[in-house]
Amino acid sequence: MQETFEPKIENEQEKPATDMHIEHLNPQLWKELSGLSSEQQDEHWFNLTQKHLKDYKEGKSTKERFKSEELEFLFLNRLGAKNISLLNLETPQRGFYFDPERQPKQRMEKLGNFGNFILTIQNEAEKHIKETQKPFQVLVGGIGISGKATLRNVLSRELSEKLSERKVISWDRDYQKIFPIPDKWQGDINIIEDVHGLDEKRDENEKLKRFDGSEGLPEGYDMVVYVLPSAATFRQSLIKRGVGWLQVGKMDLTAPEKQYPDEQKEKIKQTADELERFLPEAKKWFREQLRVLRELKNRGVKIAVVDPSEILKKLYNFEEKPEFIDKSFSEALEMLLKEQGKIQKK
Repeated sequence: MQETFEPKIENEQEKPATDMHIEHLNPQLWKELSGLSSEQQDEHWFNLTQKHLKDYKEGKSTKERFKSEELEFLFLNRLGAKNISLLNLETPQRGFYFDPERQPKQRMEKLGNFGNFILTIQNEAEKHIKETQKPFQVLVGGIGISGKATLRNVLSRELSEKLSERKVISWDRDYQKIFPIPDKWQGDINIIEDVHGLDEKRDENEKLKRFDGSEGLPEGYDMVVYVLPSAATFRQSLIKRGVGWLQVGKMDLTAPEKQYPDEQKEKIKQTADELERFLPEAKKWFREQLRVLRELKNRGVKIAVVDPSEILKKLYNFEEKPEFIDKSFSEALEMLLKEQGKIQKK
């Protein structure tokens, strides 16, 4: 009996629901951005931050162009998350979870490993969606340069893999200015990074402006993931961020109008001064956010507090270097740049 050849046609439904959802928002744009290498995607994201924010602040964007660029951010967030490796679920994960529903008094449980952390969020999302038929809104909060973007990308990658039938959308309020996320763009699970998400400012109704007031979501967030690095990890993250600023030639991606001087020593000094200025501000900001977290805990909001150190180590080979910790920012920047061969040794 002669065999017949039947070509195998890829079933579109086998794609993760997240990719299906995003692709259908603008198939041509998704195809263009998907075709770029990860380095080209990063470069496109950087260029977009400079143009999009500047034009937004100056009112130069047409409505159509502005919306298209917002979609580009959404797509690049997804592609960036897909470029991140899935983590071993046995990876140690320092942190804890406030579970107000397990017993009358609010309960704190240690996470222990990365698998417990992901499963905690996965279970909460599935339960919420089943009970309310509404999207699950997760705020990724923390002070600047604490690891929020990494956590947002990790969550979006892990959850979209484990819940392949769910649409998982990653959103960054530093750069994406249409908020709340338009209904058509929203996923079943929305992971929203917001450095101001736990600010204490209140509106006329005494609601926290950014969390559940006039600048927040109409129905508030369903869960908070708070990124809390150790003091040593945070200081070294500041130093690495300073090196990153020097390498791209921009000290503040959210302020494209700021320009570095030409001379390398002056660039290093200006970067060190900015980190020195930021450190006490970050401490003040951290205390403010802890006050808000206590208020939310007392309200019964679900809160996971995570130390990103192990995740940074697994993804980026991040290592705490004690020799940098007791140095000034200027000395540490010069040491790290020399180590990377970016400046000449004396």
